[in-house]
Amino acid sequence: MNVGISAEYDLLIQKVVVDEAGAPVLDRRGKPIPVGALRKVHSQKNLITNTGMNWWGTNTNAPANFGVYCRVGGGSTEPANTDTALASPIANVARSGGDATVAWGSGDYLNCAVITLNFSFGVGAAAGNLTEVGLGNTASDSLLTRSLFKDSSGNPITITVASDEQLLVYYRVIIRPDTTDKTFSVTTSPTPTAYTITLRPAQLGVRSLFFSGRFGVVADMNNQAVYYGTSSGIGPITGSPTGTRSAFFVATAAWGAFTPGTFERTDTYTIGSANGNHSDIGAIEILGGVPFSWQVGISPRLTKISPETIKITILNKWSRD
Repeated sequence: MNVGISAEYDLLIQKVVVDEAGAPVLDRRGKPIPVGALRKVHSQKNLITNTGMNWWGTNTNAPANFGVYCRVGGGSTEPANTDTALASPIANVARSGGDATVAWGSGDYLNCAVITLNFSFGVGAAAGNLTEVGLGNTASDSLLTRSLFKDSSGNPITITVASDEQLLVYYRVIIRPDTTDKTFSVTTSPTPTAYTITLRPAQLGVRSLFFSGRFGVVADMNNQAVYYGTSSGIGPITGSPTGTRSAFFVATAAWGAFTPGTFERTDTYTIGSANGNHSDIGAIEILGGVPFSWQVGISPRLTKISPETIKITILNKWSRD
């Protein structure tokens, strides 16, 4: 499994009504009263740091837990993969539970998983001359992302937030699946038979994305199936395999050790002796991966009987997109 990960954000400013002491005036719902329209003042792509890339290999609930805090600052240092903090922090804010969603992308992000993270600083909390932004999982831990504000020509710029204004930051983390087939050969034992195995995404843009769980192919063990019969085989990236479907529960799954900096992890799962026992198995569907589902094509078709097992080992790899 190969995926690319990128991030981008929008900065928006809302002017609000304040009293003589400079405190925001609240409406009946306890919300600041806006003055004029919400203004988008900047949009830009964002560097994912080494800490941010390593996160996907170690966290057991990677998508849902990524980027709990947004931090803004006034530093001028160019972002680097090794960054762990803003150059000159000014303010930070945590997102609430409802401010993180995942959905299928469109346009340039067709068939991508787009995680949207929304952050709202209090009125005047981020006041000042801002030049940088980043995500973390606490107010002070190692940064997952960092960006220096720049114009379309690549020149640094400053965003000024007044004391009677509220800063909003809308982040998007994009996970792009590699839709090219990954093909390799295996030989069964004890009776040697050579098979060609093909790994391909399944149900892109169709099936609900999994937002919680361990990042990679093997996730929800209740959503697996073999497809068998003389017409069984791997399907299109937006669909499922062909043939007769037989669902099963994976009895054994194992997530491999992750070495920071490698951005890869080898996971395995085993179809036990009581599951998937059919003739002419042409494909396996692995639903419930995080965030995507996958399918495994088998050629020639195989026959599985008890007490035989099928052990699938998958190398999960991710890179900056």
